[in-house]
Amino acid sequence: MARTADTAGTSESPPRPDAEVTRAQRDSAEFERARIRDHQRKLRGDNDTILQK
Repeated sequence: MARTADTAGTSESPPRPDAEVTRAQRDSAEFERARIRDHQRKLRGDNDTILQK
């Protein structure tokens, strides 16, 4: 039961090497940026022309 409390803070012993963690963080950040770009494009109405083709 004590293990569940330890796994909440993974900074002590991460299950994966640091390279994989940073790759996952980078991919997540890139996905978030793309999502924001798409949302801003919708707000500006830029993709209305794309959808109507």
